[in-house]
Parts: sequence; C-alpha cells; structure tokens
Amino acid sequence: RSHLRDLAEGFQASDSADARIDLTDVEFLDSTGLSLVAAVLRTATARGGEVVVVSPRGIVARALELSGLAPLVVMEDVERP
Repeated sequence: RSHLRDLAEGFQASDSADARIDLTDVEFLDSTGLSLVAAVLRTATARGGEVVVVSPRGIVARALELSGLAPLVVMEDVERP
C-alpha cells in the first residue's frame, strides 16, 4: 500500500474539508497517484475545502500540470533544510 493511497482513504473517511499532500520526497507520480490526488480533490471540493500539494518537483510537477490537476490545487513550495 502506498502512502498516498493511505492518505486518500484516511481523508475520505474523515470529516475534514481541506487536505494537504506532501510530495517533497516523491520522484514519480503515475496514473494511479494522479487518480488518488483527483479523488482527494473531488472530496475536498464537495466539502467546500481545498487541496494543498506540497513541494512537487520535476516530473511530479509536470505530471500534475499535464493531467490538468495543477490549476485545481494550491501548490506550495517548501524549502528543504
């Protein structure tokens, strides 16, 4: 099981409206990962919330852009120590 899948399932089972997805250490995001981000986004939107995606880098950021998800989420860049 992936960390992203656990996050998505936990968020959907909660009452939270907002979600935060930390992609700082993620080097690749395939269609399954993009689907999970989309599922979290659908749930957050239905609850009147937003999704913050933290530190997507390189090909991960590009995958979010190409999928059309990038403009639908809040992209937050966090400096690495």
